[in-house]
Amino acid sequence: MQLGAINSTGVLKLRQALEIMSHYLSDEAERNGEELSKIDASSLVSSCVNHILGETDISIAIEFSELRNRLFSETLSLADPQIEQLLDSPPFYIKTVVSVLLSGIKHEQDAAQ
Repeated sequence: MQLGAINSTGVLKLRQALEIMSHYLSDEAERNGEELSKIDASSLVSSCVNHILGETDISIAIEFSELRNRLFSETLSLADPQIEQLLDSPPFYIKTVVSVLLSGIKHEQDAAQ
């Protein structure tokens, strides 16, 4: 929602889906023999498909993917338009970019690292 990719209803449904999945994956639910019903599972999948995979405006994801590729393959200056845009982005977006970079660095070897 902070990136503008999902509306508030989608965020609510996805949070609920996460809470339900977390509950059923917990030790307590397992000890009590609780299982996710087919109806609940269907609802979870539907929420994910409708609000993530079914999103028609994927421009944010494409922009992020392009930025990620450039950050891994080029040396970018502060005057670069994408870097200027990044610096003006919400903290959540900046945190995501930093996390992706750190993850990428961990998986690189030798000179690439």
